[in-house]
Amino acid sequence: MASYVEFEHFIEYVAQGKHNLSLPGGGGDSLKIALVAAANTPNAATFEDYADLTVVDQTNLQSDALTITGSSQTDGTFALTVDTFSVVADGGNLPEFRYICVYNSTPVADGDKGLICYFDYGSSLQLNDGESLAMDWDTDGLFTLGVCPGA
Repeated sequence: MASYVEFEHFIEYVAQGKHNLSLPGGGGDSLKIALVAAANTPNAATFEDYADLTVVDQTNLQSDALTITGSSQTDGTFALTVDTFSVVADGGNLPEFRYICVYNSTPVADGDKGLICYFDYGSSLQLNDGESLAMDWDTDGLFTLGVCPGA
């Protein structure tokens, strides 16, 4: 199972209005994934933008686009749901990768494509042509944002 890691600047960018995570068709931003090799670990504390990543060659990646399917708020916690997504090698093998990064592919106010989170698989994976890796983000949500009630 992959470990979820949130880029620290994501919350700051949400507070500054740099992300519009409403549903598609409602003016919301587009989300994509990027595959990163084990040798290029993303830095959650300092990385802000897609350009900070060292992405593997994604030529044989069938699709990198995520589909936002809904959002909800319960007791001060917001959850964004994304349609189940599969990383699929199509037309050839994908290079080894360890991290699947999620980013906002719509340039934010300052032109950046803001990083949201990544999933660390703990070791390198490689998908041969026709193989896939499914991610189920439509049940519990891609991420949640909560309000701290204080002490």
